[in-house]
Amino acid sequence: MSSLEWIRVAVFDLDEEDTPRKDSEKKTKEKKATVNEESKGGKESGVAALPCIDKLRDDLSCTICLEICFEPSTTPCGHRRFIRAAQGVSETPSLQLECLTKYIAELSLLESSMPCYAPSLIAASAIFLAKFILSLSTKPWNATLKHYTQYQPSNLCSCVRDLRLFCCNNPNSNLPAITEKYSQHKYENVAKKYYPPSIPSEYFQN
Repeated sequence: MSSLEWIRVAVFDLDEEDTPRKDSEKKTKEKKATVNEESKGGKESGVAALPCIDKLRDDLSCTICLEICFEPSTTPCGHRRFIRAAQGVSETPSLQLECLTKYIAELSLLESSMPCYAPSLIAASAIFLAKFILSLSTKPWNATLKHYTQYQPSNLCSCVRDLRLFCCNNPNSNLPAITEKYSQHKYENVAKKYYPPSIPSEYFQN
């Protein structure tokens, strides 16, 4: 036998062995990329939907207690029902009265001193003040409002006067958003209304 011997060497194709692993890794990366894109798309659509959700919540929330009204015509808090009672039997409800009442009520949310009053008292006082502003010579409170709100005029005196001060002082406020909102035509420009310097004491008599 010659000095040179043939030695069989097993040759492995390492590239072929790694191929399944590479394919698996590739698929894993593609899957992660797809999930990330879907997640990103979901976040973007969620962000885009937020303004719509906020607007819907504003439309469905009570101005005073900020809770969602599930049955607006007979809300447990009664605040919107107060406005309906204030409209009386008129077939054409006063949009101006409703907007002015909401404007006054929303201004109260900016004042740190208002939590001392019950939300229902603020709602009733806002209606009292709005009716007075729109008709200075007519008593704002009547038997219908007494029945639905369960408040006598004397119960409203302090809160009504505080609300009137807020309305008079608000043009100088550093938080003008509510006033700007209710200065628009679609809100009957109620923020531009004249606010009398005082309210006759006899209007608070029961």
